[in-house]
Amino acid sequence: MRPTTFKHVQNMFKHFIREQKRSIQNTTKHIALDWMIEKEALDTFFQPIISLSSGMNLGYEILNRPPQDSVFQSTEAFYDFVGQTEMHGRFEQYCIHLSTKRFSQFSQELPNGFDTLLFLNIAPQALVQLENNLKDFEQLLSYHGLLPSQVIFEMTEKQECPDYSVMEKPLITYRKAGFRFAVDDVGSGYNSLKTITVIKPDFIKLDKSLIRYIDQNLDQQNMIRLLVNFSQASGSKLVAEGIERPEEIEYLTAAGIHYGQGYLIGRPAPLLSEGALPICYSMGNQT
Repeated sequence: MRPTTFKHVQNMFKHFIREQKRSIQNTTKHIALDWMIEKEALDTFFQPIISLSSGMNLGYEILNRPPQDSVFQSTEAFYDFVGQTEMHGRFEQYCIHLSTKRFSQFSQELPNGFDTLLFLNIAPQALVQLENNLKDFEQLLSYHGLLPSQVIFEMTEKQECPDYSVMEKPLITYRKAGFRFAVDDVGSGYNSLKTITVIKPDFIKLDKSLIRYIDQNLDQQNMIRLLVNFSQASGSKLVAEGIERPEEIEYLTAAGIHYGQGYLIGRPAPLLSEGALPICYSMGNQT
């Protein structure tokens, strides 16, 4: 047996310190997450989604973020941590209830009322768990003066769904109740095409990596054409995410993309603020 050296002991001690530090950090984050849920301490933002042809507002994607002074370095780091904990399902359901509650506080001021849609982010696994409490969620919507037809469950594909067969029954149940579905970030992440064929979404949200400088990129244009053909055959509506340039709107509109979302249209905000086509594009469209 090799004798224990001072350097070996030193390395073991450093490893022990690192593990202890990591354990303390994880405990601190768990406590912070519990506190955010108990105190409803998440910040909620609303980002508008509009028709690219008319400029009419379709609805809002609702985004929940940790407070800026939290122990998490970024929103991405926060959600990465949540996804690795046993609290993931509980947290997703909490976010849906919180989003619904906060949206209802402002929705009465909207000119189109019950026509305004809520896009709520949720992982496939959490949607299956929420099915057990569907009646409670319907009652919550009713209490806040909202309809199931206003709710679009936006399925994220950043994490792979291990077994799509478990989605069949919940999808039928939700659709019978009037809820609708979107698939998020199509064009990046896991199993885009598989997700679309299983979910059969009402809305397909195109990832910003497909949209950025699309007017200058032939490969992205070819992919968009395929998705437009698919949407025409399936009846799904396409939503382009991450729009930041008027040229992108011009190309996407001509290509047959129905709706758009992005900083050029409207940034996420703590109050409901309608999105709009850029003035230069609107004026050029009228000539």
